Amino acid sequence: MGRRYSFWGYVALIAVFGALAYVPAIALGEESVLPDYSAYGTCDEFSDSSHTCRKGDPMGVFFTSWKRDVIYEVCVTFPTGRKSCTPDQFARAYERHGHLIPTIEGTTTVVWFVEGTQIGTWTFNVLYKAIVPRFGVSPLVVSGTNRLFGLQVRHVPDDLRVRAWRECPKNCELKLRLISRRNEVRRYRLVGPPSNSTFSFGETLYVQVDAPLKRDHGDLIWGRVYRGKLVRDPGGGPRDTAIHRIGELLCTHPTRTYRAAFDCSF
Repeated sequence: MGRRYSFWGYVALIAVFGALAYVPAIALGEESVLPDYSAYGTCDEFSDSSHTCRKGDPMGVFFTSWKRDVIYEVCVTFPTGRKSCTPDQFARAYERHGHLIPTIEGTTTVVWFVEGTQIGTWTFNVLYKAIVPRFGVSPLVVSGTNRLFGLQVRHVPDDLRVRAWRECPKNCELKLRLISRRNEVRRYRLVGPPSNSTFSFGETLYVQVDAPLKRDHGDLIWGRVYRGKLVRDPGGGPRDTAIHRIGELLCTHPTRTYRAAFDCSF
């Protein structure tokens, strides 16, 4: 996998945009317009290609040349009408190159050029809703005993709260103790008797990140929920276990827990 680059400066550069209609639009889920290249956008590093993002998502675009080294350029038209382009970028064949793009409410259009020829477009529709950033979870499982030892949660700013539950008839919250925090990566250990953290195959784990009573532009900030299921590890021995994520992250009302989560992947 190639390197990820930060978004270029916000200084508007003069760019001449050709007739965009002559380049076929990329359908949802496709990654290229021309067969020699891959060019697509996503709302975060954990999901597939996306056209609809929320304000505050780590929205990015990615480019790969499949046959040869090339010089490429990325141009963006923001909802405000402002246009900005990168300087010429060198892309080695088969390496993925990415750029982060600011999320501004409305429609953002991205256009890729290879050596002056337009090869792809991607359109984002950014919706405004104060929601915590997308995050990733790496469960730490003690193989053989099916015991959840702890959790590693990535992309969680300092002012957000992390909670976890196991699926059960009542509110079976898992008690977490923070053991380290570095660069928005937190590691937690489950505390309490081992019976509270011993899972059976097929059980579901829920991890919620929220910002209780915090506001953004006057609106309460909504939370997100990760769902994972305990399964046999296909790459390990007969007793090794793993936890696989189920679907996309869900959203929760600022005052609700994981039980009231709903699909916000649209």
